[in-house]
Amino acid sequence: MSKKPFLVSVLLWVCASGAYAINVGVLTTEIQDTEFFVVKEIKNQESVAKFVTTKVIEVDNPKSLAPVLGGAPDVLVSPATLLVGPKKSASVKIYYNGAKDDRERYYQLIFVEQSMSKATDLTAKASIEAKQKISIATILVARPRVLDFKYEVDGKGAIKNVGNSFMQTVAIGQCAGDTADGLTPCASEEFILPGERVDFSKKFKVFDGYGIWHGLKYEFIAGGE
Repeated sequence: MSKKPFLVSVLLWVCASGAYAINVGVLTTEIQDTEFFVVKEIKNQESVAKFVTTKVIEVDNPKSLAPVLGGAPDVLVSPATLLVGPKKSASVKIYYNGAKDDRERYYQLIFVEQSMSKATDLTAKASIEAKQKISIATILVARPRVLDFKYEVDGKGAIKNVGNSFMQTVAIGQCAGDTADGLTPCASEEFILPGERVDFSKKFKVFDGYGIWHGLKYEFIAGGE
């Protein structure tokens, strides 16, 4: 199973027809507890060059997205602005130097694109003609440096995150279907923040178990355990 994002918010301001967003890869980026930076590749799939600026906003959590006062002093993007040629790719590094504590931190990574006219001449005297502006907001999660990954399950479909870092959980089972026994395989996915509890039992006729991601690690817990 592939990992999916908390959220993707795409805002488009289009001044020319036929505009498409740049490709920034996965929409939920994680900095693990032992990492100090990650690399984001930006792909320009169009036939005109693009300036891309990366902005960072700290938020209280990736569901409410309420900004945290004071900005994001622990995160540095290099380069903050880059030029990506037609049909080319470029990379930015996102450095994290947060406190070595037990708190998980969340950020919006916002990639703002400005397209250039095909006729633009990149000389010292040339002016840049912005034809369109596209903003893509994604999520950055910085795992706690003092990581405590724990959860509680009841074997019937409920799971609670009692640790200090988010969990991606996929529950699988049988739902009502047009088969001989009236059942069909189905799944339900949730991102569970610290302190949250999710009860999957009401979503299934038969509950088979949970799949849980912790960073790049995966484990499966069968129903009844």
